[in-house]
Amino acid sequence: MQELLLTALPDAFGLENTNNRCFFNALLQGLLSCSSFTKTLAEVPSKKEYAAAILLANILNADDPAKLNKYVHQLHALVAHHLYKKSDDRHRATMFLRGQQCSAEAYTLLMDLLEVVPAIKNLFTHRKQHIYYCTKCDSAWSIVVENTNVFILEDNAPIQEQIIRYREKLDADCTCSKCNTKGTTEKIVKLKQVPEIMFMVSKKYVSPAETNAHMPPKELFIRSAHGGSMVYTIVAQILHKGNLDGGHYWTICQRRNGWYVINDDAVTALNEPAVSKMAYITIYHYTGRRLSSSP
Repeated sequence: MQELLLTALPDAFGLENTNNRCFFNALLQGLLSCSSFTKTLAEVPSKKEYAAAILLANILNADDPAKLNKYVHQLHALVAHHLYKKSDDRHRATMFLRGQQCSAEAYTLLMDLLEVVPAIKNLFTHRKQHIYYCTKCDSAWSIVVENTNVFILEDNAPIQEQIIRYREKLDADCTCSKCNTKGTTEKIVKLKQVPEIMFMVSKKYVSPAETNAHMPPKELFIRSAHGGSMVYTIVAQILHKGNLDGGHYWTICQRRNGWYVINDDAVTALNEPAVSKMAYITIYHYTGRRLSSSP
């Protein structure tokens, strides 16, 4: 794993909000707060199948606003086209390109395109062991799942309790593979391998009218299989104001020379790092530090 390296981060810059693109702008600003990601982008070879990564590298290195926003538009269109091929839903893809959408969904779609670059996939990949247990026949079985998905935070419980080992609800129709009985299977999920970069998505909207706030810790301590703890720190938060039906996205993020609020093309420097309890997505990066014991 690479350590957090501020010199690999870009200077702060804004992005035009065309076609209600704030959700996509905020996602890009969050990703570019991850130094291991920006370092990897600089080393991506020029291949047709790496188009999304190359566009991100172009965004990172653009030397004037016109080029910068052209590359963002091209990447936005590329992700929308991927959504169309994946869903065969032209209307949904058109709305992704022209209307307000979800930053978490945009992350998933963008990662589909970035995963073809092995070095990028490795930064976000985590492995989970899914353990199933039938309360009727006492049988148990497990599988290991590898993906780059976001981590979902359901409530205000400590993050470690929600991602390292937790119980997951199963559908009532879930059938035990041994005794073929419905509704008797329980599931435990254990995190077996942590990624270098973690996207934590808070379920802040529990209903169209109710908001559930979460205050994430500035540092996250993940127990290592080799003993002690790996230390992660917040490098960006994607905030959302509105409700389940719409609103506006912006970012609090780290750059090489400090912390900023970046709200589309408006860039405001902060005197010190800020953590918001109203963040929709919080991005953690491995610091390179390990503690001999858990705090």
